[in-house]
Amino acid sequence: MLQTLINSTYNFEDCLNYPVHSFASGPTNSMRGAAFLSSVQDAIIVDIGGTTTDIGVLVSGFPRKAEKKVKVGGVTTNFQMPDVLSIGLGGGSHVIVKNEKVEVGPLSVGYKLEKESLLFGGKVLTATDVALAKGLATGIGNLNLVMGTMDEVIDRAFEKIHTMLEDIVDSMKTSSCDQSLILVGGGSIIVDTKKPIKGVSSVMKPEYYQVANAIGAALSQIGGCVDNIVSLDKTNRESALNEAKRKAVQKAIDSGAIESSVEIVEVTEIPTTYLPGNAIRIHVKAIGDIRELNSQPHSQPLVTYDPVPISYESEEEGKGINDVKEQIQAWAFKKSKEEIIDKGNCGTREVDVATGEWLLNDYDVECICIGAGILGCGGGGSPYLARLRALDALKQGKQLRIIHPSKIPKEGFVAITGFMGAPTVLIEKLIAGNECVTAVKTVEKLSRRKIVAIMSAEIGGMNAVEPLAVGAELGLPIVDCDGMGRAFPELQMICPFIYGCQYCPATLVDEKGTIVAVLDCKSPKHLEDLYRSCIVNMGCLGGVAMNPLTKDEVLEKTCLFSISRAWTIGHIVSKACLNNSRPSTALQNDLGAIILIEGKVIDVQRETTGGFAQGKVIIGGLGKYANQLIETDFQNENLVVKRYKMMEESLAVPNPQGVSEPRKSTSNEEGMFEAPEDVLASVPDLIVIVGSDNGEAVVTEELRYGLRVTVIVLPAHPLNCTDEALKIVGPQAFGYQINYRPHGTYTATQSMCPC
Repeated sequence: MLQTLINSTYNFEDCLNYPVHSFASGPTNSMRGAAFLSSVQDAIIVDIGGTTTDIGVLVSGFPRKAEKKVKVGGVTTNFQMPDVLSIGLGGGSHVIVKNEKVEVGPLSVGYKLEKESLLFGGKVLTATDVALAKGLATGIGNLNLVMGTMDEVIDRAFEKIHTMLEDIVDSMKTSSCDQSLILVGGGSIIVDTKKPIKGVSSVMKPEYYQVANAIGAALSQIGGCVDNIVSLDKTNRESALNEAKRKAVQKAIDSGAIESSVEIVEVTEIPTTYLPGNAIRIHVKAIGDIRELNSQPHSQPLVTYDPVPISYESEEEGKGINDVKEQIQAWAFKKSKEEIIDKGNCGTREVDVATGEWLLNDYDVECICIGAGILGCGGGGSPYLARLRALDALKQGKQLRIIHPSKIPKEGFVAITGFMGAPTVLIEKLIAGNECVTAVKTVEKLSRRKIVAIMSAEIGGMNAVEPLAVGAELGLPIVDCDGMGRAFPELQMICPFIYGCQYCPATLVDEKGTIVAVLDCKSPKHLEDLYRSCIVNMGCLGGVAMNPLTKDEVLEKTCLFSISRAWTIGHIVSKACLNNSRPSTALQNDLGAIILIEGKVIDVQRETTGGFAQGKVIIGGLGKYANQLIETDFQNENLVVKRYKMMEESLAVPNPQGVSEPRKSTSNEEGMFEAPEDVLASVPDLIVIVGSDNGEAVVTEELRYGLRVTVIVLPAHPLNCTDEALKIVGPQAFGYQINYRPHGTYTATQSMCPC
């Protein structure tokens, strides 16, 4: 058996077939071991070894999973990983005096503690020396070699260790409330459990804390995984899912899991638009407790082995390897600290005095991406790819220039651009990067209008950030506005076209450079339908640009200052995370967001059809929302939120984790909703699903079973709320026979650019 990242195991054959699943996670083992030793199900776990300290959070006895993408060595991955922070603090950490300041770590003597620390006659003062000198442990080395030699340094190092622990605990918390803390790992002797720790209600160091990691590894569960392509022309979704779940459960049992303990922990559906027969990829994982070794006969007796110490051919070889490890740890610690500092400090916005242009930096891009994700309402594509392009442009020395709409030259025109298609294809298909650039250049030639600036068709998701890269590539500024004030799925929903602006000529470009140009058509809806049929043949993704706007059209018929609004939202979320407060609460206080539910995704149904990602997500409430169950429909973007009538006792029931789940079909055709009473919110208001802890938007293509989320509603831009606009972007435009009821009052954002 080989262990995986979430403390389950795969048999050898499965690991050969799926080697990427065999990555293991040491911190996961420690957290599971800590839960077992302490009998505590919810707490902060701090695992201190010889070189590093890992900290995570237990939720219902299992490590809290990272809500979104996790970086490994600076590279974003799709691995399912525990949410863990690490710092260079351990029992072997060097204690040094630098510029009259005492520093502990990140360098460590590592496995050479018994040779190089003062306690054992060495010359390096370590954290373990400090612990023994302060009476935190006994029976290690010769205490006389430490006492009386560096008393002041030891006292200051003792305080430094405590401060480092408080800082890392504070960074991991997602609530300002005090929480229990469990200390494990051999290096935890360096912590004074009697000294109060900020943000911690109680500290526990359970018996056998030194071997929590090994105990956690022994408690690993057996996993069974099914990953198949299924044609829904030959079966229905429910049958396909049930069959995949049955096979996953059986695989876990066949691999050695106790049948009664097996449960489904992961369900993912990905539409495969490039295959015939309405095909989807279904990935299901089941895990269960391992059967006792003596519960089945074994062909060979069990054998125990004495541990074999790692050795090197020479002392120098071992030293070299340790030096490399120390350099890597030092670099990782430095980068982590820099990122935290950058995250919490927006710095001074750089403005070109001569032109009045706001020159974006890395932090600005990060904030805009977070805000764009939220304003995307689940659509617009994940900002991640466009973010990489924007940051790469900055690294190349290019400028991302934002201008106030009033600064548009009177004689020039503004190009509207963005991507069109189904965001789900981005899971497997990358953009070429030249689609929107080519579309803008082509529409400039066809319209014979001199383009002097770029604007986003929508401020949501990837389409909010891609124009930044387009502007940098073409050397043009980006106007602080957009065409929707959010993201919508169709071209006729762009505000300038709702209010009579000319939309042709228009161009659509795919990653191969194929250009579809429309010189004229009868309506924006006709253009949408024409391009939607083309986009299906283009692989459901392409860059689009439409007839450039005049300065007056931008000022009167676009959503002004939307880039500044995205930045503001991103800054609010980042600041809340840094202060360990709920981002959703911060958005509620600062922007008037309405929180509908906090809970867990219990089902996602989606398909890519007609060039759209369509479906629904069901969310079961947690905490004070435990008796609630809602459903959100989406077509690229979230359209409507419905609530189940909880008066029907058979409708929902809390599962063992306390999450409400449906007991029967959630189909609207079966009369389970009686609109409009059960509709909580609808377009054009912004319905947003965000991670409960980090506050970042979860786009529809990234929704998955088990994700802990919060659903919020933000008020729509006034341009989307007129009678004229509601005919095109209101709920009835999407086939819902309900009237729009606004939530809250829209508060305009001030532009970051001087006018």
